[in-house]
Amino acid sequence: MIGYKNKDDKEYVSMININGYLVEEEEDIKIDSKYTIYPFSLCARWDKRTLYSLKAEERKVWIDSIRSVLCYSDIYKSYELGVRISEATEL
Repeated sequence: MIGYKNKDDKEYVSMININGYLVEEEEDIKIDSKYTIYPFSLCARWDKRTLYSLKAEERKVWIDSIRSVLCYSDIYKSYELGVRISEATEL
């Protein structure tokens, strides 16, 4: 993931290799009565980087975009998980 200072810049100011990371939505941070920022984190066993968005919708776009690049899928959307019925038995 490459970061630019301005939208039209040709040279980037930062780069994060996101291989091996997961994306987590963080709790909103209310700055004052007028402003709230919307953080999300890139997390790996060895590192955690928190990024901030000025709009909740923009944060969702970032999270969804990063997850699609990382081939992330929510297990609860793919499977129905319930209570374990019994232990496996030998045949």
